[in-house]
Amino acid sequence: MTEPPAANGPPSVTSTGDRTIVGSTIGAGSIFNFGNGRNGDSLPVVVLLPLLAAVAAAVYAVLSWPGGPQHQYLWFYLALSAAFVVAVLCVIGGAAAKGPKGSAPAAVPSKPSTAGLLLLSSALVLALLGLAGLEDVRRNGEITVEITVRGGQPLAGAVAGTRTLVVPASTADSVRDHLRLALTVSDDNPTSPTCVHKTTATLTPTTPGVTPTTKRVPAQAVVEFDLGGSRGEVTIDVTVRTGPGCSMQVAARGTLFND
Repeated sequence: MTEPPAANGPPSVTSTGDRTIVGSTIGAGSIFNFGNGRNGDSLPVVVLLPLLAAVAAAVYAVLSWPGGPQHQYLWFYLALSAAFVVAVLCVIGGAAAKGPKGSAPAAVPSKPSTAGLLLLSSALVLALLGLAGLEDVRRNGEITVEITVRGGQPLAGAVAGTRTLVVPASTADSVRDHLRLALTVSDDNPTSPTCVHKTTATLTPTTPGVTPTTKRVPAQAVVEFDLGGSRGEVTIDVTVRTGPGCSMQVAARGTLFND
């Protein structure tokens, strides 16, 4: 039975029988109506699932962060941030659709709307894409490793001497094919005239299979090595040549990566 609209209100529909449903004009929030809407005081659990998934992905990332340069996590940050935004919109829309506490539930479709399902699915997919990006970094991303210098310092004289750079053995999560080594040979006494411009270094891997076998570089240089499948400790001899009366310090930073 259809009743005429109230003087200052929207049209309504009343249905009699075993159940009574009162419906009024449904706005944009109807896209978040999930279920039959008979419990107007409870937020449908389904709209919370994307938010729970995004929070779980964030917690997992914190507990298992693989490290390395931040730029390689761009896809993870973008996907997870978008998942949070869409998930919060789902929760807000679901709360709006259920109406104020204690109010009569609106007549809503018995099935989720297409727009509501699309939002929920998008949030879940974005959270999964963020996790996929994180796992890709774990398997193939760059990893910073600490390189130690074996031997006394400083080095002095025209042929100052040879020291050994030691790269630690790879762990299960840090197996990579290549090493990027950033070498720095600096003045031992920064207040004295610099000798950096007349200093060179020769890098010679002593671990079998590592190439190139020899590389001569200036005092500050970046050299990439193919580890040749080596998973254990890698050692590289560095021979420093500088000017008379010069005293130098050797330091190095390393990054493991896949080609």
